Amino acid sequence: MVIVPGIVWVLLRINKHYESVRGRLSLQDVPLMLGRAAADGRRLPPDLRQPLSDGDNALLATDNAALEPIQHLVIMPIASLNQVTLRTLSYARSIADNVVAVHVAADEEKEQTEKLEEKWHKWVPDVPLIIVDSPYRSLLRPLVSYIDALHRQQPNTMLTVLIPEFMSVRWWENLLHNQSALRLKGSLLFRPGIVVTSVPYHIDTTAQVAG
Repeated sequence: MVIVPGIVWVLLRINKHYESVRGRLSLQDVPLMLGRAAADGRRLPPDLRQPLSDGDNALLATDNAALEPIQHLVIMPIASLNQVTLRTLSYARSIADNVVAVHVAADEEKEQTEKLEEKWHKWVPDVPLIIVDSPYRSLLRPLVSYIDALHRQQPNTMLTVLIPEFMSVRWWENLLHNQSALRLKGSLLFRPGIVVTSVPYHIDTTAQVAG
């Protein structure tokens, strides 16, 4: 007598949630010309249902330039410069010209950081490398703080964080990698205006490496 009404109440709440989400995502009352603007890569207004003025309607109907194009900034967290980094950078530059690599360095890693900067400027001198200091050897907090600061400085820019991930043929080897990537994705997932994308790098650890 107690459990059954409780289950019914939970199911009703779930159904209400689905109906609410469906209503929020519906295109009902959304101006049709915003579809053209979206297809043209324009920045859409925060509330698509907000009525547009007659002037805006007339302008959008003839010219999508009434809405600004989306500006992109790609952020690449890197630990070192290797094949994974180059593949991720290649993908990053294929989707945006504005790409910034970010490395979090502890105070005691000054020599390694200097070597990384030297190597970076030798291999990819056209892409800026930002060094974020971490006095407490923390990786996640300084990186997220830097991304948040960029987002505050450029609120109208779409930030895309590209995270390389190892994909091994052995399932258990995947447990040895990507833990920092998972934590970073979890930290950024609920931040509006920030896109988090994984760039998988498949590696066959069973293959012999040429000497």
